[in-house]
Amino acid sequence: MILVLATGFLLLGKPNNTPEASPLIEVPVVERLTEAQASGELSRAGLIPIFTERYNSDVEAGLVVSSEPDAGRRVDPDSQVTMVLSLGPADVEIPASIRGLSESSARSALEGAGLLTGQVTEATSATVTAGRVLSSSPDAGTSVPAGGTVDLVLSNGRVTVPLLIDLPQSAATALLNDPDVMLPYRVETVENSVVEPGIVTNQSAAARSEVPQGTEIVLQVAAPATEPEPPLSPSPSPSTSPSPSPSPGPTAGTSPPAATTSPSPSSLPEDD
Repeated sequence: MILVLATGFLLLGKPNNTPEASPLIEVPVVERLTEAQASGELSRAGLIPIFTERYNSDVEAGLVVSSEPDAGRRVDPDSQVTMVLSLGPADVEIPASIRGLSESSARSALEGAGLLTGQVTEATSATVTAGRVLSSSPDAGTSVPAGGTVDLVLSNGRVTVPLLIDLPQSAATALLNDPDVMLPYRVETVENSVVEPGIVTNQSAAARSEVPQGTEIVLQVAAPATEPEPPLSPSPSPSTSPSPSPSPGPTAGTSPPAATTSPSPSSLPEDD
């Protein structure tokens, strides 16, 4: 009996050396917080923050999308909590098919790709029909964030005429054949004694003006001036000797002049 009591006393009096378990910690709410804010919340709660990144079209880039374990779960102190940071919407490709489409069709194509239509402007084009998409910014085929804005440039159906005057004919026609111009032309040669032959002296449409696609450009090109022919010398007429002029005779109805004679000495009166 005494032995049993002594044994019980020893058992009851022996101290318990097992450490008590630490209280669990509740994972705080970190969704929609910035990386710095979420990291501070977890550190103050005695947890270790870990971050990963992922595209998300609903949460703004740089904010926490979710955590693992979820908010409200109870975990041991110093447990790691992995949070997902949003990279924003995933990139989408601008449809290459928008080139050559009408404005309304291009808007529909962009909307279908999750993109918005921005500014719409016009520019000259030698090949794209007026009112059709000539280009876009960013370029078609490139990747942009979903929900981004794409500007469109439509063709106005006109072409800018290059400066052709003072160029050799070959250089002027090469400019008109350029893929960005592609205007038909006609060459007229004009005699010019000042400008070197083969140089363009005039063009039917002013340089840097805009003309409808397919407008014919008339080029005037200098040609050597024709030398005037020397005048023909007149043929000499046959020479004739002049006939002697007859002496004038007395005119009919007139008497010949009377002869004047000096008086003889015998006929003079004598002095008394």
